[in-house]
Amino acid sequence: MIKSQFFQTGFFFLIFLLVSFRFIDAYLYPNFYAEDGAIFIKNIYDLGFFKAAATPFNGYLVLGLYLIAAIPVGIAQFFHLSFFQVPLLLAITVNLFFALVFWSSQILFLKFSRPLRMGLCLMLVYIPMSPYQYEIFAVVGNLKFLFIYAGTLLMLYRFEVRRFSDKRVVITDGLLALLALSNPLCLLNAFIAGLHELWCAVKEKRLRLTNTLSLSVAAVAGLVQIYVGYTHPVKIVGYLDGPLVRERLVEALIARPLFYHFSPFTYNWMNDAIVITLLVAGALAFAIYNHRQKTYKAAFTFALVMGLAFLTNLAFVLGRPGITEHFSGYVDGSYSRFFYTHNLIVLLGLFYWLFQTEKKRAFKILSLILAIQFIIFDRVKSPPHFMARQVGPLSRSKTLCTASGAPEELIVLPIYPQTNATMSLPRSIVCD
Repeated sequence: MIKSQFFQTGFFFLIFLLVSFRFIDAYLYPNFYAEDGAIFIKNIYDLGFFKAAATPFNGYLVLGLYLIAAIPVGIAQFFHLSFFQVPLLLAITVNLFFALVFWSSQILFLKFSRPLRMGLCLMLVYIPMSPYQYEIFAVVGNLKFLFIYAGTLLMLYRFEVRRFSDKRVVITDGLLALLALSNPLCLLNAFIAGLHELWCAVKEKRLRLTNTLSLSVAAVAGLVQIYVGYTHPVKIVGYLDGPLVRERLVEALIARPLFYHFSPFTYNWMNDAIVITLLVAGALAFAIYNHRQKTYKAAFTFALVMGLAFLTNLAFVLGRPGITEHFSGYVDGSYSRFFYTHNLIVLLGLFYWLFQTEKKRAFKILSLILAIQFIIFDRVKSPPHFMARQVGPLSRSKTLCTASGAPEELIVLPIYPQTNATMSLPRSIVCD
């Protein structure tokens, strides 16, 4: 038992190191990224954690983002560290959360061998993300996409443990509630978990009181999120307006960041046609195989996960023609970089199905996908020294503290990704 715990601890930190090396500049040139500095960290310092966490972002609550952002701020304040150390602490905290989510994906596969579970985690670590990893790793704001994957993982885990452990169900439902208060799309996970509980209650002809009560917590969290969205509507011109167009639908369906790296020499409608044809053929083959093997439950679960991946992507691209040129991009789809969660969900669903139907071939298939991912990964690394070229570390701004001024005077600090991006905080905070 102790040996296993020691191994898992070591494996967790290995995942953390691998995640960190996907964008090492976050440690070499630590600075805040966009909303991380201009909104989340600023709000925590200006308003305090509780008031900041209750402040809607784009019309909904993002409690999980504020919880993670508050950790480096709290560490810096507790140990009396300089404000200029917060970006580095934030990068470490965010990457630790990435590692925790990837490492925790093993919970669905505890029946299987350690090499298979390790391979799954490594597969998630090396998921292709296009060349824009500086907007994913070490960044708080875009963890909202990782929350969707975490919600899907917890939903599947709840399917597995609801009959055996009330304690685990309560913990899972509590986490689903937290995710619902962090990203409205995670309401889908809690809703499906509720439908599953209802279906099982009808099938078993008994209602599990503990399960029902704990799931009601997630339901209340969902109602709170819906109420906030209704009372704080946000209309961003060119971002949430306009109709659904073909490019958005294709983007949501096939997740260009993953599939298009397999065929870099075809593009536009030709690439769409090739990929969609392969997906249709694959879906037919999948249906025929599961019918012959009578693995209906595993097939239905996989279809459910694929549907979640599609719906969450569709919710993000729906009606956003203001950035059409980015969304309809090919090979390097720019904003497509945010859809890494789609790829994570699809691969998790694939192996969840695979481990239930093709245990003997699972290791070979996983090894093949890992090999492909390493080849892709070598082509999609982030631009080297991006932050150094654009803005540089936040510590360069220490010179602003050399001049005298009133404690309430606002200090304007340069952050990335643009050279003109800034955040402002009182001198008493920045220069303390």
